[in-house]
Amino acid sequence: PPGFDGGLWKTSFTVPPAISAQLAERRQSYPIPWTPADYKATWLVPERLLLNVFLEKPSDEMNLTLSIDGVQHALTPSYNSRGLVRSRCFLGWYLDATNFTRDTKMHQLELILPKLAYAGQFQGCYWGNVETEYTSVIDACNLEESNEFF
Repeated sequence: PPGFDGGLWKTSFTVPPAISAQLAERRQSYPIPWTPADYKATWLVPERLLLNVFLEKPSDEMNLTLSIDGVQHALTPSYNSRGLVRSRCFLGWYLDATNFTRDTKMHQLELILPKLAYAGQFQGCYWGNVETEYTSVIDACNLEESNEFF
């Protein structure tokens, strides 16, 4: 979000059935017996729904707090190598959000970030391990314009 330089960021989300179906199909297509070590790499175990918190130039010394529906969830640091847990290999944080594929209800997400080096360093939260789905049917749409951050 432009102008956001840290503090509390709020959003809401739902996990559409199409995403749950994609992940289930992938799990069936690739029945690999993943090990606990495999789960430490974001590029492995592609049947998971990952929520990625994206910052430009992230630091693994930053403290972020993420809550969904009022319940705090630990963010997992991600490195570009499973064996090299070093600051220079740090990519960012993620949450294994696979449990949220079990329903289609609206969830409230709150992310608390420290004071950032510059406005715009935080780019947003993005889903990982999902493919684009297209539709010509829209049930409802609501656009709210606001320059105000929480």
